[in-house]
Amino acid sequence: MKTERLIALLWGVAEATFFPLVPDVWLGWVALRQGLPAALRALPWAVLGALLGGMLTWQLAPLSQMQALVLAAIPNVNEALLLKVQAQQMAWGAAALLLAPLGAVPFRLHALLAATTGTMNPLAFLALAVPARSLRFLAVTALVAAMNRGLRAHLSLTVRKRVYVLLWTGFYVWLYTHFNT
Repeated sequence: MKTERLIALLWGVAEATFFPLVPDVWLGWVALRQGLPAALRALPWAVLGALLGGMLTWQLAPLSQMQALVLAAIPNVNEALLLKVQAQQMAWGAAALLLAPLGAVPFRLHALLAATTGTMNPLAFLALAVPARSLRFLAVTALVAAMNRGLRAHLSLTVRKRVYVLLWTGFYVWLYTHFNT
């Protein structure tokens, strides 16, 4: 397995269990450095990792201590967000997963709440997790690749990489200081 794919797989597992940075960061990095085709080859591995990590979170969620640890590890998760996600899951079942990227809801939060509240079964969760994760990963990766193509003639790879890191850093600073608080 190529390094890009292995990292995508591991990043997907990590983000679905405890890691605060989305796999989009890695997939965009691959697109920036190696092009869109390389990133698209890594993308299914990130999705597979997310599914594996989501199921791990699902399986461990009933352990109340594990639930507390997972919730504590998710920046900017508060009671209002928990209630919002739980209400979405109760109203729409597994389809609530499709809304997660629009509201910056961590994937593992959906797995955790679905497992502990019984709002969806594991197969429905997995079935809708594939498009929910794939579409966002694809959109971000394609956007990075398009921006990279447009900037290639004007900025060196080193500068483009620095801009990329700064954009993600800015996004996470904004997210953790303004969203869901």
